[in-house]
Amino acid sequence: MAVVGVDVGDHSTYISVARLGGVETISNDYSLRSTPTIVAFGERQRFMGVSAENQRNLNPKSTVSYFKNTVGRSFNDVESISARFGASVKTDGKGRLLFEIQNREFIPEQAFGMMFTKVKELVAAVEGEIETLVVSVPIYFTQAQKLAVRDAALIAGLHVNQIIADTSALALSYGKTKDLDSEPRNVVFVDVGCEGTQAVLAEICAQHAKILASSYNRVGGKVFDDILVDFAVKLIEEKHKIKLLGNVRALNKIRNAMEKAKKTMSTNTNQVPVQIDSITEDVDVNFTINRVQFEDLIKPCVSEIKETLENLLASTTVKPEQLYGVEIVGGSTRIPILKQTIQDVFGVAPRTELNTDEAVSRGCALQAASLSSKFLTKKFEVEDSVHQGIEAVFVYGGEHEKVLICDEGDSINEEKKIEITADLPLNIALQYAESASVDDKFISLYKVDEVETASGVFSLKFCFNEFGVLELKEVLLVSQEKSKARRISECGDDGKPERDMVPCRTVLSFTKSMPEPLSVTELRDQESNLVSLDQEEIHRQEEKNRLEEQLYKFRNKILEDSNPVEKEEVFINLKTYLDEIETWLYEEGEDAPRLSYTELISTLENKLKVYSTWFNKFMLMRKREDEKAKFLEKQGQRQIPIVYEGQDEYVPKQGSPARRGREPFPRDPFGGFGRSSFFDDSPFGW
Repeated sequence: MAVVGVDVGDHSTYISVARLGGVETISNDYSLRSTPTIVAFGERQRFMGVSAENQRNLNPKSTVSYFKNTVGRSFNDVESISARFGASVKTDGKGRLLFEIQNREFIPEQAFGMMFTKVKELVAAVEGEIETLVVSVPIYFTQAQKLAVRDAALIAGLHVNQIIADTSALALSYGKTKDLDSEPRNVVFVDVGCEGTQAVLAEICAQHAKILASSYNRVGGKVFDDILVDFAVKLIEEKHKIKLLGNVRALNKIRNAMEKAKKTMSTNTNQVPVQIDSITEDVDVNFTINRVQFEDLIKPCVSEIKETLENLLASTTVKPEQLYGVEIVGGSTRIPILKQTIQDVFGVAPRTELNTDEAVSRGCALQAASLSSKFLTKKFEVEDSVHQGIEAVFVYGGEHEKVLICDEGDSINEEKKIEITADLPLNIALQYAESASVDDKFISLYKVDEVETASGVFSLKFCFNEFGVLELKEVLLVSQEKSKARRISECGDDGKPERDMVPCRTVLSFTKSMPEPLSVTELRDQESNLVSLDQEEIHRQEEKNRLEEQLYKFRNKILEDSNPVEKEEVFINLKTYLDEIETWLYEEGEDAPRLSYTELISTLENKLKVYSTWFNKFMLMRKREDEKAKFLEKQGQRQIPIVYEGQDEYVPKQGSPARRGREPFPRDPFGGFGRSSFFDDSPFGW
């Protein structure tokens, strides 16, 4: 049973497993530690990871990429994001995104679930089934998005034990791998990923880490790639007078080339050549770009990242001189201008002591090990903070009231209690505070069971669950209105009438009515069916490859010793049969069912056994004929004269009846290898 931590990024996925002695990031089926977060559909099966990335250039319309940030969200303007995924997109009646692939529709959670299926397969290949699973998400993920990640794992048949923030995973990875003492140190973690930039300030000591403040934006590596692609498209269209917008395949080629150039510019100040062959209509493209040009192009993005880092410092009382260090992770932190910006803001040269790409998944695996009973780990806890403020909305005096439940920077490990005065029936809506930068403010709606009173004072208890989602845990009626007639006294300071309340202590039941839960069971059945179809196609391809391997093996075997029998009818018929099988295999047999390949392999094996028996007997008879010829030759050289002394005419003595009339060797000892015996097999219908 495996203990696993997973970092499913927008661009790449990393999988780490906890083992005796430490944590290791495992390789995929292409011996790479980085698995592209891409899903593709072929004619007969799906592809995930590296194989899907290869399919993206061949058939982009059947490919889905950069889908992570679409889970758990609704969209009003689909047109603005439609070009980023590859596959066509639309929305249902609720604003939920739908990917259209091969006349089928998939929601983002299903695409995410397919990547979890790939994670499940890769772990099973080296560790077996997953026992404990911890997954990371960015700090800007909403409550709905976190639940969507959990649902995506359930679709793949996986149970997520905990969802933690990327930055918490970094703090955990740092705290468990460093030699720390009881004296706390202030460390900044900056993660510039594919879709955004995250930065937190953490206070870390030997057994504990506390997130003091956080800041984030939506500027990341993909934004830089888009800027470079726009630059290249404009340059190519002006130079070659061709239109590239809307040509998905050409844009993919440009994106791959510019991403490679971006990585080269991070280590090279010279002109970087960009060459794209046959971008469209047999047009080959060549141009150059250098680091200075790139930095000028992304200058507005760098300014936004700088502002985010300055906001992080401004939200705490910690001064730059009090920082112990700044740890940077994420692929885009390799860009020199970003490193320099980080140093300018914090006054400390950024460090890369954590693995730039794998640190998050390793932190998740360390957390999974602490949750599992299989390992005895070093005690280290991370106290994360609230990254978006949340408030409760209810009705009192016929008007909507708001009460803040938790603010940015509050600990998520503590229970949140508030007291409200509200009218009945009581409906409590949770939403993000006005300061939170989210598209959809609504989180959830709770309906409290009615009691025999018109209004009352309620004590509400909230806490964050293992997925980082705030839930209502208890509703307690602490006082209620004296009578249904609502005895109204003087107005209070807030201008609302004061009501006579009677103390009480009644625990009320409640239900969560919104949002509607995802139909995970149905989607899990669909995913299970797709997995079965994929496995069947894999087995079919394996059987086809085995037939191809056996065919060439048999042919080489009969050709090795073909000189004595190359003119024999048996050999000629068998060789012709193998040639026709090869022709069938690469033409109409390309999409044959698995059973046809299996039966054909069995037929080939049987025919080879018959041929081998015939060949051995043929060679034995040939050897005897050669020996007989040599014997007769020797006898002819030393003939002994014989005098016939009989009275009758001399008649030569005939051979024995058993040998009379026999040929020197059987021409077809097994009924022949004619077409009737080789080509009338049921799998072919020849």
